[in-house]
Order: sequence, then structure tokens, then C-alpha cells
Amino acid sequence: MYCSARYFNCLGWAVPSLIQSPVLGAKYRARGKGFASFRILLCAVAAFVTLPTLAYAAAESEALIKEAIELRRAGQDAAAIPKLQRAYEMESTPRGAAQLGLCLQAVGRWSEADYFLARALAAPRDPWVKKNRDTLKDSLEAVKAHVGRVEVIGDPDGAQVFVNGRQVGTFPLPDAIPVNEGLVKVELRAAGHEAAFKDLTISGGSYQRVVLRLSKTPQAVDSAKPLPSVAEVPADDPSLAITAAAPEDGPTPLLKRPWFWIGAGTVVAAGILTAIVLSSGGTTTSPQPNLEGELR
Repeated sequence: MYCSARYFNCLGWAVPSLIQSPVLGAKYRARGKGFASFRILLCAVAAFVTLPTLAYAAAESEALIKEAIELRRAGQDAAAIPKLQRAYEMESTPRGAAQLGLCLQAVGRWSEADYFLARALAAPRDPWVKKNRDTLKDSLEAVKAHVGRVEVIGDPDGAQVFVNGRQVGTFPLPDAIPVNEGLVKVELRAAGHEAAFKDLTISGGSYQRVVLRLSKTPQAVDSAKPLPSVAEVPADDPSLAITAAAPEDGPTPLLKRPWFWIGAGTVVAAGILTAIVLSSGGTTTSPQPNLEGELR
């Protein structure tokens, strides 16, 4: 079972890690032969724990495949696809890939059928694949007649690439993208950039290259500009210009000389003081004697 092989690969990594741990593996490494025995024991325990789960997954996957085949015989290919997808997720066998690829071919999902049929034929030693190899090869050739490939290049790195509304990767893409023949819409998106689109018409077996380069949004461009410092004033903007006062030619006017205002302030203060003194002296009255010679 191919799913089982993946589990045992994980165990092959986990067991040495446990043995090398300072708590579990120290005394077994010191004993020499006991080291190998301990490793065998761990593998046996892990197999005992995981094999029931693997057996259940294999049985459930097989049941889903049989249900899907019955649906296909009844002409319900579209309804069979979810069951085959679930079966392949539970146990990724060449037979499961082949059944899913054949079903996708029946509904015209050519690029997906291409992928799964190729996966099945990549395991030539599998008994089921060996028995049905000719049928699978013929189906794959028929599917490829409806599949083209699009190479998408451009910038910036990390931009998301969408084909017909489905994300297929980010820049830079490692390979060309298989697509169904017909109208294909390629879209590129990235944060802080304007999205770019390209519509293509793809024929089966063709190969096209698309170059998309994104431009930054106005907000992103403005935020990327450094703010000017206080000393940096644009030369072409008179509203922000700060100029020093130019020295005046000729003698300084009288009103701008400091000694003039000092003298004027002194004269004003003296005049106010003199007015106060004269005002208070003019209003003083001495007592007047009456007829009886007494003071009032």
C-alpha cells in the first residue's frame, strides 16, 4: 500500500530520533547489541499502532472507488468525482489516480485528467496499472490533445498567479501551467500593486508565454517617497521658501533708532509726573478764621 509506505518512511525518521534522545536512547547505545533490539521493538510498537488505521483507510478508499464506479456506470460522472477525490486523499494509490483521471477525462477536465493519468502511469510495476497500461496510455494521449501549456513570467517576485480564477502559484513559477484548450484568463496580483490580466486562446498541444509586470498603486508610490527634512525646501515652490531679511541701503530711519524711543519715553514720563504734582498743589486750601476767632 502506497499510503502505508509513507507512514513507514515517517517511522524510519522518528525511530532514530527517539534512540538518539538522551533519556530513551542513552542506555541502549551503551549496551551495543541492545541498540538494535530497541530499534526493532520501537518499529513493532509503531506498526501495531498505525496498521489498524492504515487498514481502515485502505478499506474506506476501496469502498469509495466502488461507489464511484457504480455512479459512472449509471452515467453520473460528475457525481463520482468527489468520491474518487476523497478515496485518493485517504490512500494515494496508482489505481485511485487512474480512476480519478479517467473520470475527469469523461467530464472534459483535461488538464486535471492529464495530471492523474500521468501519476498512475508513473508506477509501471503496480499490478492494476500493468494490467490496464494500454488503456491508460491511450487515454493520456487523448487527453493531451486537449491540453495546452502557458508559461507566465514577470515581476514582482511573490506575486500570486491565477488561471481562470484559480491560484496556481506565486512568482517565480517553476514550470509552465497545463490548461484546458479554449479561452484562458491569466491574472497577476500583489499587495500594493495594480492587478494585471491577460486573455489567451489556447489550442490543444500548444505552448504560450505570457509576460506580466505589475505597477505600484498611487498610494504605494506616495508612501514610498521619503518625507523632506526641515532644511530641504523645494526650489521650485515659492510658497515654502524661507528667505533672510536683506540689509537696507542708506541711513536708518529715525523711528527705527532705539535712542529715539528711549528719549521719547523719558519726556512722556516726565510730563505725566509734572502734571500730577501741579494738580495736587492747586487744590490745597488753608482753614479760614470765623467771627469768633475759632477755626472751622
